[in-house]
Amino acid sequence: MEHTNNFDHISDKYIDELKYYVKEADQICDELKMPVMKDITWYTYRKRSEYGCCHRIDDKKANITINTVYFKYHDQRTKEYLLSTIIHELIHTIKGCNNHGDQFMKYVNLVNDHYKNLHLAKKNGSKILQKDAKYIFKCQNCGQLFYYDRKCQFVIDVLENNGDNVHICSDAARYGQPWGLVLVERFR
Repeated sequence: MEHTNNFDHISDKYIDELKYYVKEADQICDELKMPVMKDITWYTYRKRSEYGCCHRIDDKKANITINTVYFKYHDQRTKEYLLSTIIHELIHTIKGCNNHGDQFMKYVNLVNDHYKNLHLAKKNGSKILQKDAKYIFKCQNCGQLFYYDRKCQFVIDVLENNGDNVHICSDAARYGQPWGLVLVERFR
C-alpha cells in the first residue's frame, strides 16, 4: 500500500528522523493490513500536554502532528515511544477510530500483539515530557497530568486560583458530572 506523506512543514532539524520512523510505521500498518489513510501531511510542534495529534481533513486526508520532544532525547526507549506515537496517530486515521473507543483499541491490541516493544496505549505513558516540566497539574478525577514549562494563561489561572481550575475530563463527562469539568490541582 503506497502512502503519500507530505513533509513540507517539517524543519530540516527533524525531517530525516521523522521520515525514517514514518516509513517504519507505514510498513507495520501495511504488514498488519490496517486501513490507515494514505494521504498524510506531517507537522511538528513543542507542547507539554500531547505527544501527537491527528486531525482528519476528510475521508482520505489527515494532518498528523508529532511533539519535537522526541527528537531531543536519543535513547532507544524514546525512539520506541516515537514510533508508537506515530502508529497511534495513524490508527486515528482509520474509519471509526477518531476516539479511543473499541474500534481504536482493536487496532492498538493488534499492534501490541505483533510488536512487543511498542506498547501502544490510549495515552502515551512515557516520562519524556516530565523531564523538563516546571509546572505539573493533576486532574482530581482521572489523574491525567498536564505538563508546562512556561507560565501560559492556564498556568497563571491555576496558580492565581490555588488550583481551583477546571479542564474538560472525558471520564467525568462519561459518569455524569456536568460538562465533564473537574478541578485541577498543582502536582509540582
